[in-house]
Amino acid sequence: MIIYRWNYSSKEYIKVLTIQTILNMKEMNYYKLYLEKFLLDNDLAKRYMDNSVEARAKQASECYEQMRRNGFTVEQAQELAMSELMQETFLPEA
Repeated sequence: MIIYRWNYSSKEYIKVLTIQTILNMKEMNYYKLYLEKFLLDNDLAKRYMDNSVEARAKQASECYEQMRRNGFTVEQAQELAMSELMQETFLPEA
């Protein structure tokens, strides 16, 4: 089930994932869900919701895995992966 939330600033509906939708997903990606929620909560969804979300989530997952293989702690690997995920999120619009 997908719910649409009205965004007053952009005057359009934004797709919001429900818990049931998330549970039905075959492959959950923590970084993708985190970034999508962040963008929705901060009214940046229209600007960033495209294939770049998927690509950035994949990069963050790969970064985390690589750092763990290289001996970083969970916390260190998570910090680096989140940095990778959130890069370019706050760049001014062109």
